[in-house]
Amino acid sequence: FKRILPEDRLLRLEAAYSRSGIWFILLGRHFIGMRTKLFLVSGIMRMPYGKFLATDAITSVLTLALMLYIGYMGRENWEHIKAFAYQHYYLALPAGAAVLIVGTILYIRRRRRARALKT
Repeated sequence: FKRILPEDRLLRLEAAYSRSGIWFILLGRHFIGMRTKLFLVSGIMRMPYGKFLATDAITSVLTLALMLYIGYMGRENWEHIKAFAYQHYYLALPAGAAVLIVGTILYIRRRRRARALKT
């Protein structure tokens, strides 16, 4: 475990989480794959149960309200949304390719740095 997360880095993570744990939950809950990890880290870092539940409840209510609003507005403006999508469909392929290229470059850089640190 110490190879993956050295002690100095663990101490910095613990300090950051104790200082800003609420913000980690409020923001991280909305990223795919982060929610369950944040819940696990909250338990490991011994975040008080009431504080965790209150933070999670607040972000859940806000997210639900936002999704309901987006759904309602999407229904009301569906024809406009479809027209916009048909007019700008040509941007989807270059945007997707750009995201894929940037993601690949970042992944390769991260792997090279990790290998360099191991040697």
